[in-house]
Amino acid sequence: MDGNNLGNSAVRFRITSGMNSFSDEAIVVFSQGSPATDGEDVVKFVFGHPSAPQIATSGDGSVLLAINAYGPYTTDISIPIYVNAAMNGNHTITTTGLAGIGLTCFVLEDLTNNTSMALTEGAAFAFQAMANADENVPRFMLRASAPLVLTPSNASCFGLDDGNATVLVNASPVDIQWVDADGVVMLEQNNVALGGSSIMALDAGTYSVRIIGTAGCGVIEEQFIITEPTELMLDGSTEPTSCSGTEDGIMEVQAIGGTAPYEFLWSNGSTETQLVVACGRLHRCGHGCERMLLGRTGI
Repeated sequence: MDGNNLGNSAVRFRITSGMNSFSDEAIVVFSQGSPATDGEDVVKFVFGHPSAPQIATSGDGSVLLAINAYGPYTTDISIPIYVNAAMNGNHTITTTGLAGIGLTCFVLEDLTNNTSMALTEGAAFAFQAMANADENVPRFMLRASAPLVLTPSNASCFGLDDGNATVLVNASPVDIQWVDADGVVMLEQNNVALGGSSIMALDAGTYSVRIIGTAGCGVIEEQFIITEPTELMLDGSTEPTSCSGTEDGIMEVQAIGGTAPYEFLWSNGSTETQLVVACGRLHRCGHGCERMLLGRTGI
């Protein structure tokens, strides 16, 4: 597994020391793998300066991991974090990669001092570490809550505001805010119990949902996008009848944009893309979302 190409599902823990400029990093990946220690994980090997601090996690065993491919989860989880401080003194763990992780609450718990910190993007946790501490005993525990499921539905047609989004709440009570791209609260729902909460009548754009009152974190937030089909256009052509009074003129339409498959309905009830008609007849053709085309044949 390449630690440089893990996408937006990799949470990185970087340890630094107040005594020197050395650092180390451990990564937990939530898009692939499983809690079991297997071939998708990368075992921790130390090739560092004797004064450099080290950090690692573990899966379901005692093997220390540089990259922990933990995989997706649907329940509350706990992941041990190990620290090997080469020198006594101040250390800091900085957490990144949380911005795109979804509606889940991450908490870093210091098992030595019995203190905890709710993690947000770039959060820095400062602590004292001793060089003679047992590196095989976890210093921290990463705790993550079961993710809330957010399901957006796109607008059905160009220019319509019939998009919507639903979030499933698995702990209550919480307050929910639906926010537009400018940070304006569009809808606030208080004391939401277990189950689904929705916002309707959304046009294409970027939105966020905030869950307020989650245990450990207080507020968690996720951005989502509502899209719409491209504008539907109809391109038409006609061919004249061969003679006056004959009914072999042709009117034909082609749909562009919108969402295929297309359905056509002419004013005479035909559902074909091509219509054979008499000279001088005026007909209309419409489609779904919806565009109208007028056509008349000649000789």
